[in-house]
Order: sequence, then structure tokens, then C-alpha cells
Amino acid sequence: GWKLIHGDVFRFPEYPVLFCASVGTGVQLVVATFVLLGLALTNLISTTRRGSILAGMVILYCLTCSIGSYISTRLYFQMGGKAWVRSVLFTSGLFPVPTAIVFMWVNTIALVHGSTSALPFSTIFTIAALYSLIAFPLSVMGGIAAKNYASHDFNAPTRTTKVAREIPTEVPWYRGRFFQMIVSGFLPFSAIYIELHY
Repeated sequence: GWKLIHGDVFRFPEYPVLFCASVGTGVQLVVATFVLLGLALTNLISTTRRGSILAGMVILYCLTCSIGSYISTRLYFQMGGKAWVRSVLFTSGLFPVPTAIVFMWVNTIALVHGSTSALPFSTIFTIAALYSLIAFPLSVMGGIAAKNYASHDFNAPTRTTKVAREIPTEVPWYRGRFFQMIVSGFLPFSAIYIELHY
């Protein structure tokens, strides 16, 4: 239980930039989602108009970039990091870059097949302008605010041991990474397949 692992829980990760960027991006997405739900509940965003939820989420994501960058940079400094600019840049691109790559691939296929669901170039340009003129500068401002004003002290509730606890490498086949990935993907895939097929 806790007595066995309490000395390793607050050990700093091997790749602190990736870890801090993931935490910052996750906090940003949670904040944007809850703000969007609040706006939808108060009827400031129409839930009946097509595309309004998605447009609201894109705008809220851009406006909350400073929160994600602030959290990420503060945590990076608490872990003793020095290259805070890399952390800010990684945080600002961790979610949008993979999303843009998947979107470009799907939109290209839709355009090749002549689908009406493909987004026009003007919409793509608007989203790119929102990111480059609002989201990225807010990310930089959030990182600068964390560098100048946030506390850089990491106060863990327990002491971290000097030697890391060994993670067992020999596990049964059903606890292996490959089998766990198959099992974790089977439930959502089967639910979606049944929903679409019947």
C-alpha cells in the first residue's frame, strides 16, 4: 500500500518538460470544458445551433492558453528546470499540433471525395489565425507570469527516498503492456461498433 510507495510518489519524472506540458495542457482542457459547460447551462452558448459548441470550445481553448502555460511553467520550475522557454513552447504545441495533423489528414480525404463536411480554406485560416495571434501569445504570457510571480518551491507532503524502488519487469502475460492495450481498446471499439452497426 501507501507505506511501500510513499517514498517514490513525488519523485521527479525522467522527462520533466513532457510531464509538465501534459499537466498544463490537461488543466487547460479541464478549465475550458467547465467554462464551456457553464456557458451552455446559462444559455450564453446555444446548444441547438449546429457548430456553436465546437466554435465555443476552440475560442475558449485559445483564451485559456495562459492557464495551461502558467501551470506547466510553474511545475517545471518546481522540478528544478532551467529551460522554461522549451516548456512553454512544448505546452503551446502539445495539443494543437497532433490535432492539426489529424484534422489535415481527415479534411484532405474529405476534399478528395468531394464531401460537404470538409472545412473550407477560410475557416482553416481563421483557426490558424486564432492560434497564432491569440493562443500562442497568451501561452508565452502565462509562462512569463509563472517565471516571475509563481512560487518555485516544491513542498511534497512526504520525503522522497534516495534510491528509486525497482519496478518489476517480469509480469504475467495478462498484465503485459500489449494485452492491456488490446483490452483497454476493446470496450470502446465494441461499444462504437455496436452503436454504428445496429
